[in-house]
This record gives sequence, structure tokens and C-alpha cells, in this order.
Amino acid sequence: MVLTDVQIHNKEMRELEALMNLVREAQEWGYEIHIYEMDDFDTLMDLDNNSAWDVARALHHGEFNPYHDYFEIDVYGHLYSYDEYGMLDHLRYLKDELKEFIESEA
Repeated sequence: MVLTDVQIHNKEMRELEALMNLVREAQEWGYEIHIYEMDDFDTLMDLDNNSAWDVARALHHGEFNPYHDYFEIDVYGHLYSYDEYGMLDHLRYLKDELKEFIESEA
């Protein structure tokens, strides 16, 4: 059976959702990974906790597009954004590491 483009997209988005759940679980166990959905940007970058300078610096030193779906804050505080497929590739790369961390902490 040959999958249509829509079926392939839906399958990949289900995989992305499962990988994001894995990220959340790893975060709950204390894994230092800061990946979020773009909808959470305003809350996380709240100017009550971050100065406008801090946000501008993080954007300048990172690679950020506010129209992407996800973003990550690296260990230096720089911001990187990902569209759905970019995040899927990124999380596929981290998947084994996340699973190993969860298993070692559980």
C-alpha cells in the first residue's frame, strides 16, 4: 500500500507528538533540555523575569524565526526555532539519549 502525502504527514506528526511527550517526561525527571511549543514563548520569555536586553541577546546569538512551531533554549540561553519537520529531525537525533536518561532515573 502506498501512502499519500497527507497520510505520511499525519504519521510524522503523530511521531512528533510522541517525541514531544518523551521530552516532557525527560524534563520531569530532571533532564536539562529546554524545548517548547512556540505558543509558550510569551510565557517563558515574560519581561517580568527577563529584560528586553536578555531577550534581544538570546535572539541575536541564536537562530530564531517566530513563525516556526517550536523553540529551544540552549545552555547559553540562545534561542533556536524549528518548524515541525526540523523539530522532528532534532528529536529523532535525541530520542535514544532521552530514553536512556529516563531509564536511568526511573
